[in-house]
Amino acid sequence: MGKRGPKPRHTLDDLLDAATELIDIDGFRVLSMSGVARRLGTSVSGLYRYVGGLEELVVALQKRAIEQYRDGLNRAIAALDVEATPSDPARFALRRLVTSFGYYSEHGETHPASHRLLAAFISEPSVILSSGAARSVDATLAGVIAINAAILTAAREAGALSEGDDVQRTYLLWASLHGLGQFRKRDRILPLHLQHAALQKRLLYDMLVGFGARAELLDEVLAT
Repeated sequence: MGKRGPKPRHTLDDLLDAATELIDIDGFRVLSMSGVARRLGTSVSGLYRYVGGLEELVVALQKRAIEQYRDGLNRAIAALDVEATPSDPARFALRRLVTSFGYYSEHGETHPASHRLLAAFISEPSVILSSGAARSVDATLAGVIAINAAILTAAREAGALSEGDDVQRTYLLWASLHGLGQFRKRDRILPLHLQHAALQKRLLYDMLVGFGARAELLDEVLAT
């Protein structure tokens, strides 16, 4: 039997938008059902039409953030695929690889609140979800991991990288780029060669050379 009562004034997307706005203003750790209800101008009980509680809300938020990231990543790769002429398969494979992993930092600049949710699931030191809820979110994240791993596989097959575990390499690259992102706020006080953009190029260069990329080819790709 369906839930009784007046027709809801809000949708699940309204709820998630309000929660995302609160995260953007006050940070992830202060998110609460009461805060979301106040922002929507409704009661806490009204939110339970859509989610069963704060954990379920966080799961929905993180899944949506991951899906938005995936969609943006696919657009970035598709734009390169349309624009580029893959006359040199190895060079083209490295360009796709740099574009796909470089999108992690781009997403942090263009979608800061969504990026915080993505980053919180990946690297928040404290446990914020039960194991079952975390597995549910991780199943969504697996699709993004698969996209990046497939691009690493294509680079290996094009002769741009040496043999290796592409999923493990994806985790290593993501972890490194995420950690580097914590230094972005220092750009305003550091010289250019120590700012985020320069460090990201160096990080990608060193890691991809470690994965077997030719240094001279990678120099060309990172210069574009």
